[in-house]
Amino acid sequence: MNTEAFGGAERGRSDQEIMSSALYTYKVDGVLHEGHRISPWVFVTNKNARFILEKQMSKVKRTSDGSVMVHHHPTKPHASYLIPAGPLGMAITAGLGLLPLLLYILEHGL
Repeated sequence: MNTEAFGGAERGRSDQEIMSSALYTYKVDGVLHEGHRISPWVFVTNKNARFILEKQMSKVKRTSDGSVMVHHHPTKPHASYLIPAGPLGMAITAGLGLLPLLLYILEHGL
């Protein structure tokens, strides 16, 4: 797992966008899978707010042998994350998804 900076070379270091990346393999029922998602949500930040990504990476659970714990969908083992979606994150995502509809209803009525 690491973080990667991207953006044009003409940009200042503090303006570079940074995101976490990972590549891992895991077995489910004897079948080898490869994953790259750390969490269901992709966080992109800049150099000054790198602590957000470091906080996210600190939530990845490691086993005693140094490997990481992979969470996968029970019926779709190819869909995996290192940090599973929690209730708060799902509630925030649902709220953000409903916010435009609520604002429209408030502005225009039903």
